[in-house]
Amino acid sequence: MVKENERYLPKAVRSMRDILRAMGAEQYDERVIQQLLEFMHRYVASVNDEAKRYAAHASRDRINVDDVRLAASTVVSTGFVTPPPREFLAELAAQRNQFQLPTIRDHVHGLRLPPEKYTLSNVNYQVDPTLAAPLPSAELQAPLPPILGVVGVGVPMPAIRVAMPGVMMPGAPLADAMDTEPAGSQSTAQLEDSLSRKRKAEEEPEEFDV
Repeated sequence: MVKENERYLPKAVRSMRDILRAMGAEQYDERVIQQLLEFMHRYVASVNDEAKRYAAHASRDRINVDDVRLAASTVVSTGFVTPPPREFLAELAAQRNQFQLPTIRDHVHGLRLPPEKYTLSNVNYQVDPTLAAPLPSAELQAPLPPILGVVGVGVPMPAIRVAMPGVMMPGAPLADAMDTEPAGSQSTAQLEDSLSRKRKAEEEPEEFDV
């Protein structure tokens, strides 16, 4: 049944399966074939483009075997990294292992960590107190007086006083609520008397001659 299904597969997929079977790989994920085909197409396209550049540099319209060989060697040398020989790695390991590791003291227990400045838990910022913003003055922190029956909840607001005729704002001097002279030129009793007479005049209805 498997052989019959393979007849309907693309030729490139069947060829890649034959290569894996020849290398002794009998069990593998089906996505491995797709990865190998993608790698093969990318490699062939890179070699073909490089060979076309060499042919154009030699003023030829078609590529030849020498162009393909030179292009393949260039792609392999630049696109694939050859690991160092095992003998070279063994020599480096032997040189490094000549130095003994520091002994662990008997009274030290637990996980040994490097100094704090080399750990990820170290504080990676500094605070400069000279760059702190100055605090606002006490006058700007005065609470907002109650307006229209709404009482403030202690939110810092700028203290603003508006002088209106016949209206006294909390904390405003009497001179601001009256169209009279400042409080320094009259006594407190005179100011209160003037204010009471003005209120009575506003409450009494006006008389009109008919």
